[in-house]
Amino acid sequence: MLAGCSGTRIPALADVLPPKECPDRKVHVAATPYLRLGGTSGSIQTPDGGKFGSTSLRRPTLSEMGVSYGWEGGVKLETFWKRHGVTAEWSRLHLDTGDGAILQQDLTSQANSFPAGTFVESGSYLTYVGFHYSYLHEIQLSPCDRLELRPGAGARWIDVFYRITGNNGIRSQRTYTAWAPNVLLDWSWRPRESRRLRFAGRLSSTLNWFFDEPRETTVLEATGRVHYDVSRHFSGFLETGYRHTFLNDSQPDLTNRVDVDFGPWIGIGIEARL
Repeated sequence: MLAGCSGTRIPALADVLPPKECPDRKVHVAATPYLRLGGTSGSIQTPDGGKFGSTSLRRPTLSEMGVSYGWEGGVKLETFWKRHGVTAEWSRLHLDTGDGAILQQDLTSQANSFPAGTFVESGSYLTYVGFHYSYLHEIQLSPCDRLELRPGAGARWIDVFYRITGNNGIRSQRTYTAWAPNVLLDWSWRPRESRRLRFAGRLSSTLNWFFDEPRETTVLEATGRVHYDVSRHFSGFLETGYRHTFLNDSQPDLTNRVDVDFGPWIGIGIEARL
């Protein structure tokens, strides 16, 4: 029986609750694959060597390439020891969804011309990689439940693969990478007397003061999850979230400029704990 919670005994509770990392000296490992689907908007400006006239400003937009939603697959690996945690995460946001679209006005991208009336398709995607260290803090809400907070710091990389193809036989394609230091806050909470249901989420932001203008790497993200714990070692979850990505490089005249919003998304995944 849990003191201060109720007068009823909850059987096999230790077999259901996820491990509490801080009291023991064991190493805990968790793997979390997930899949997300949500709306997208924004633009990918891609000049040729930063030359004036080699790109239309803040174009092409995702909508004029026929992309109104994206899907993302990823996996997060976590290792905990006492209060310390190390996290590595990889995901890829595909912006090649949709059936393409007919341009309503002339477009220049990477010094290639796509006249109005050209049917174009996107083959673009954004790849995100993150490494972070975090430290566990606990807030005891009652004798029955606690709020776990894990503030952390590390770095985040974004790899941009941009491609637009027209039925006029022209294709523009470019790959480049940016990175920035990153801070985050992971949280987890199990409702009072809940045996299997728990809530978790993350707030994350890059630190742009690290770079000189005009260079900027901004990734802002917020996620929330509802977990259903099947056992001490396995759970499934539903989630929602939003991410804003803005990249601006240091080319002197015209920059590579990515401005993409993803979300709100709906996601599913599993969490396996050892």
